[in-house]
Amino acid sequence: TRFALMSTKIAMVHLIKDFYLKPSTKTEVPLKFSRFSIFLRAENGIWLNIQKVQREAKE
Repeated sequence: TRFALMSTKIAMVHLIKDFYLKPSTKTEVPLKFSRFSIFLRAENGIWLNIQKVQREAKE
């Protein structure tokens, strides 16, 4: 539904706003894409390291 899609997009915006997303050492570089899927997806997945953004308090 449209509501579910909008909720997912909002959650992604909050995640990207508050965290750094960096590829893990488990992620193959360069990515190898699956030839057997109708969707664009990495063969062995994309592993991410997630680190919270440290912001200074405004005075």
